[in-house]
Amino acid sequence: MVSKPLLFYDSGAGGLPYLAPARARLPSEHAIYLADRENFPLGEKPAEAVRRVVLESITCAVERFDPRMGQLEEASR
Repeated sequence: MVSKPLLFYDSGAGGLPYLAPARARLPSEHAIYLADRENFPLGEKPAEAVRRVVLESITCAVERFDPRMGQLEEASR
């Protein structure tokens, strides 16, 4: 059985360096990296707009990739 992928969301402001340590620690896991460069920079937008944009992006990714939700199993420790 193939496990569901891990989803990494990046608002477009330098999140890629965090993916490498996660992949090194969890080498057998499939990772999907979602970089939202279209809506960058989020910090200049009102809080409600940020919530809407992030929820839309995450909802789309969940529907498309069916990533794992919640905590990682013991293998991640």
